[in-house]
Amino acid sequence: MELPKVKKKRSDVSKRIEGNKDTDFVCIKMSWNSLCKNNYLKQGIQEIVYNINKISFLSYKLLNFHFIRLLEENKDYLNLHKIFFITLLVMFL
Repeated sequence: MELPKVKKKRSDVSKRIEGNKDTDFVCIKMSWNSLCKNNYLKQGIQEIVYNINKISFLSYKLLNFHFIRLLEENKDYLNLHKIFFITLLVMFL
């Protein structure tokens, strides 16, 4: 004769659940492959993320070269405005 299994309560889980009652969102860590099963969608999103990262990297690299050039030529670089940075990012799109 088997005894009925008693479900044990973990204190760390109880504390986490209690703490999460006041939060607006919960973050769950999981791999991209387990989250997205559609290979076509997964490949498309991965390509978009790769291209956005590449655009960001190239924009920052160009901006660094521009600042180095301004510093070497002793030119004023304090008057650069938000429009300059937006234009720089749009150039790579």
